[in-house]
Amino acid sequence: MVARGEIGFLISAVAESNGIFDSSSTGDSEIFLIVTWAIVLCTIMGPLGVGLLVKRVRRLESRKGKGTKDVLGVWGVQ
Repeated sequence: MVARGEIGFLISAVAESNGIFDSSSTGDSEIFLIVTWAIVLCTIMGPLGVGLLVKRVRRLESRKGKGTKDVLGVWGVQ
């Protein structure tokens, strides 16, 4: 299961509305923008990274010969 960013956006919005990220009296919050971009990047890069890892493991499994160790080692227990 890959994490998605809805809850992160919700929590950061609630924190912003409660003034937790407010670092100055102007109301502009750079920390809120940083947190929002971090959530966006993690939401996009997470599924892409997992997909690439799954493809790589499948490719390595298909190349595996008889009598060789499992590609994932102890983590490949089924």
